[in-house]
Amino acid sequence: MKYSIILPTLNEEMSLVSMKRCIQALKKKLGAEIIIVDGSSTDDTKRIAESLADKVYDSDPSRSLQLNKGVMHATGKYYIFLHADTILDDDAIDSILSIGENFEWGFFKIKLNRKALKYSFLAYCINLRSKLFNYCTGDQVLILNKSIFHKVNGYREIELME
Repeated sequence: MKYSIILPTLNEEMSLVSMKRCIQALKKKLGAEIIIVDGSSTDDTKRIAESLADKVYDSDPSRSLQLNKGVMHATGKYYIFLHADTILDDDAIDSILSIGENFEWGFFKIKLNRKALKYSFLAYCINLRSKLFNYCTGDQVLILNKSIFHKVNGYREIELME
């Protein structure tokens, strides 16, 4: 397995329904395993996750804890951390397919699906900050070589985010 896609969820039934095609494309085009770690959802997230993912696990609701738990069950050489409200298009999938053997880590520019100027400005600022400081937010789809993830000991388990 080359790619493991790890997706944390908490009450994401609508997001999972919206990203069904994306998940199917990731499985088909990348040959990726899909791992969903649910943080004790109270809606239909887990039932929907079971229909989309290869592996579904339960966890306490903490994004870093969920992501680390997903990695414990991942078999891929590359870990792709994807949020349930983030859609990867064909160009993004092609970029992932072009990852070379020496790839360590990367992420995508964020593009919000809202047309208002304030959202365009927000996306611009997030992308500029990421470029200037060489780091990303979870919404930018972090992709890591397995060895790099383990070298930094995974995500710090803090309550707020990854």
